[in-house]
Amino acid sequence: MTLQSLLTVSGEICLLGYGREGRAMLEYLRKHLPTVHIWVHDANAQLIPEEKWKNDHFVHFVVGESYLEDLGRYEVIIKSPGIPHQLLKGKTGQARIVSQTGIFLEMFSSQVVGVTGTKGKSTTSSLIYHFIQSAGKKAILLGNIGIPAISRVDDMDEETLVVFELSSHQLEDTYASPHIAVWLNIYQEHLDHYPSYEAYQQAKLNIARYQKKGDYLIFHAGHTLLRQMIAETKVAGTLVTYDSQPAHGVKVFIEDNILHANIEGKLYRIGNIESFSLRGTHNRLNLMAAVSAALLCHVAPETIENALTNFKALPHRLEYLGLIGGKHFYNDSIATIPEAAIQAMGAIGPVDVWIGGGYNRGINYQPIIQYLMEHPIPVVAVTGKAGEIIRDGLLEKGYRGQVIWESSFKDLIEAAVKLTPIGGTCLLSPAAASYDAFKNFEERGDTFKKIVREAFE
Repeated sequence: MTLQSLLTVSGEICLLGYGREGRAMLEYLRKHLPTVHIWVHDANAQLIPEEKWKNDHFVHFVVGESYLEDLGRYEVIIKSPGIPHQLLKGKTGQARIVSQTGIFLEMFSSQVVGVTGTKGKSTTSSLIYHFIQSAGKKAILLGNIGIPAISRVDDMDEETLVVFELSSHQLEDTYASPHIAVWLNIYQEHLDHYPSYEAYQQAKLNIARYQKKGDYLIFHAGHTLLRQMIAETKVAGTLVTYDSQPAHGVKVFIEDNILHANIEGKLYRIGNIESFSLRGTHNRLNLMAAVSAALLCHVAPETIENALTNFKALPHRLEYLGLIGGKHFYNDSIATIPEAAIQAMGAIGPVDVWIGGGYNRGINYQPIIQYLMEHPIPVVAVTGKAGEIIRDGLLEKGYRGQVIWESSFKDLIEAAVKLTPIGGTCLLSPAAASYDAFKNFEERGDTFKKIVREAFE
């Protein structure tokens, strides 16, 4: 469904879910469809509509346990990304289920640089946006990073470049792919939302599945599963590969700290990447993906090189809190899978206290257990059901360091702060989701920072 066809709907519309996307879509629909009845269905029984909707006779709310009832009467259901499809089986009748992302891509895919991956999406999207803005081009940054796509439609024209961070939840209801697609990686995650890891993979694959000749797919050549999925799908877009070192067929790589690129038959030398402030191999890979996209957007290499020096890391992504009380603290709350936590440990060097654990979504924690057995850290401090799995796995294998578990996040952080030696490093990089105790990873990271600072006041 395109935006134009949505705006011709005369029957009732359902907004299923009232988070950031739902709120933005309601604003847009009321502006452009002033006489169409819009029903908002949301699971939150405590949801209180904004004052302006209470007296609007065209806006109606259904909240609480009954939010999935009577969905079949709608002409269109615009589903929020966080609601699993399995909840809707047999409930929607002939209603057409669409998503805000799908509607946007049907309309604007030719202007979109889409970025997906299990990890690194926000950093890479922000880098691409930073490069494009540094070139003086008109651009907007949208999507999973926190800005609903529909909220910026009225600000766009044909020259606007859209950098769109795309989660698997956003991609699963799309039938158009971005003109420039960036696929960073794929690991086990969100297995509480999908019936299987394969279903998660198939949702991610929509970043490139509907590409046409003349489009581009940028991906990490060294990621075996990614390479296999792309080959099996026979993506129509031109493949642009990157890797941490030169290899046959790789278009973008780093050699002797110099970033080289071969894009559309043109050779580029982007200069010394030592000026790039983000640490770790994973961030170098993110950088190569971002540079590839920027070059395809016709950003000059010298602009990219200059922009490297003033890019700042996003909060909660290997965020260095500083030397506090003679101890180094890092907040990497965004790390919600084992692979991300392993990358963080490798990026910052020797870690004295690692803080992990949280909500268990059924993913495999053996990779981080094995990593810690091979690269022991003096203190492993964990919490939650995921922390129990990590603790038990380490103790069963005879872990050489100290392992502590606390049910309270506050108690865990306070213990970790005390156990960090003077001159040592304490890293929060949980390898698990946060929503057993927090609204999101941002709240968890902010709580960590607050507890650390209060410990030295």
